[in-house]
Amino acid sequence: MRRKIDLALLVAGSLAFISPVAAQDAIDRRVAQRVGLNPAQARLLFTRIDGQQTQITTLAQANRIPVRTLRAIALELGARNPNLSPEQLLNGIRGLATDAAQAQARIEALTQTIAALDPGGDRTRAADLLTQAMSAFEDGRLEDAEFAFAQLSFLRSSAMTQARDAWLSAMDLQAQSASLRGDTEGATQVRLAKMAEIRAQRIAAERDEWATAITIAGDWQNRGDRLGDNAALLRAIAYYRDLVLPLAPRERMPIEWATTQNDLGTTLGQLGRREVGTGRLEEAAAALREALGVWDRQQTPVFWSAAQNNLGNVLLYLGERERGTERLRDALESFRAALEVRTRELEPLEWAGTQVNLGNVLQALASRELGTAQLEAAVDAYRLALEVQTREQSPREWARSQNNLANALALLGSREGGTTRFQEALVAYELALQGWTRAQVPLEWAGAQNNLGQLLAQFGEREAGTQKLERAVAVLQLASEERTRERVPFDWAVTQSNLGFALMSLASRENSTERLREAIRAFDQAFEVFGLQRASPDWVRAAIGSAHATASLAEQTSNAQQMAEARARLVEVRAIGEAGGFIEAVAYADRLLATIDNVPLP
Repeated sequence: MRRKIDLALLVAGSLAFISPVAAQDAIDRRVAQRVGLNPAQARLLFTRIDGQQTQITTLAQANRIPVRTLRAIALELGARNPNLSPEQLLNGIRGLATDAAQAQARIEALTQTIAALDPGGDRTRAADLLTQAMSAFEDGRLEDAEFAFAQLSFLRSSAMTQARDAWLSAMDLQAQSASLRGDTEGATQVRLAKMAEIRAQRIAAERDEWATAITIAGDWQNRGDRLGDNAALLRAIAYYRDLVLPLAPRERMPIEWATTQNDLGTTLGQLGRREVGTGRLEEAAAALREALGVWDRQQTPVFWSAAQNNLGNVLLYLGERERGTERLRDALESFRAALEVRTRELEPLEWAGTQVNLGNVLQALASRELGTAQLEAAVDAYRLALEVQTREQSPREWARSQNNLANALALLGSREGGTTRFQEALVAYELALQGWTRAQVPLEWAGAQNNLGQLLAQFGEREAGTQKLERAVAVLQLASEERTRERVPFDWAVTQSNLGFALMSLASRENSTERLREAIRAFDQAFEVFGLQRASPDWVRAAIGSAHATASLAEQTSNAQQMAEARARLVEVRAIGEAGGFIEAVAYADRLLATIDNVPLP
């Protein structure tokens, strides 16, 4: 049992002569006090972490890091995120365990660097400080470790290049330790300080300064990508434009300038995909084309193929929101060009990623035409990628491939009849949700939940009863908890549209006017977002669903005016669908119009 906590007690001096249990309690209290927890909050935190201790020990052993280190990191995570569920907390600890192992490896590398310095005072003093930092890191006293790393700043005045390099490495470790504590802002400030040190050194260090700056932007980009944090993506974009690009003039540092344009374009694409409208996506395409203006297939084939792949993704996002297939076919060409360089033999993981993207654009093209040839080709592309990607080595990418494979199988099932393809898609979605956890990648998790809900709704239409339809509604509502209108308005609207279809199908089984009204409300909410892009396939789909639900309600309530409104919307949808090449939507509208015209109303 943990004894009563007195947060007024501070740990002073070394913990070397304190018993292991007492030392751990002292470290725990320091964490609680630093983040401002009162005694009751601290007790709750310690209880939560004690409940995860077995898993923490297992993860520490698996990553070859001290248990105390990982426990301290877990305490920081739990203190800063008190609303995490036990599963989310454990998933967060799992990811940070890998980062801690990397930090420990960097400490060992710095130890060798310092040992290689010329004998004398600098080496002895640096070795002593590094020993203190290592001991603090292994004890879980991360702030003490950061302080010791900071004391290595005396090396910056050394005449030895190796000593100055050791100091910069110590700053990286100081920043990484802050990141492990969840202090992204603190890590950024240390790296900004590192940049100032680099500027004070020789002009030859320009590339190192640029590399450090792009790492800052990349940190925020990764945070925004993983956690669905749009503010982090905006901050990354600002860093790329205002901090990184000025450090890499195109004339003097063309490769670094192009790299920055590529990363800027990728980040703009990530944010643009979440937003309504296409402004950011157009900016993303422009930045990626700037990169391709410098990167040459013959001279820089790896960089060139990466930019082609990224441009293909942005063109795909644009094509999904526009009528016609011009952008989609441009995306297809970009992916095929990338695959001429990204071969399975030379770059297996990159090749697999582009295969997935190729499958995505084939699937998008398939949605604009009848038949299954494009969908079969998309399925083949995803399965090729999964021959390389594994859950163990690349869990996030593996889950993405499983999710997209499931999407293609579900669309195939909707065109072929029966439920065999739906069963295959269901298995693939469940696999995707094993790799995409809510704690680690909330938006991807919500996207898979959205897709699963759409599949369950289609599946339920082909089965008796309401079990799958009710589950579809629940899953889509769960997806909306992460896919919020404020965070990702476009994706939120897609989920609302899918929810409308699920509710409409459930209403037909239950003969419920209330379910129909709920469906209409969901469609109307989607329209508030999609209304800005009336020619998009998502608007067309939501419009058809709304018209269908409205017509069904009008029939049940004998409301002639409401039926006329449904018919008018279908006529509008049909015209837009025909102009945009949405063949299935036109056919659906025609069938529904024929049904409406035969409904007798007063």
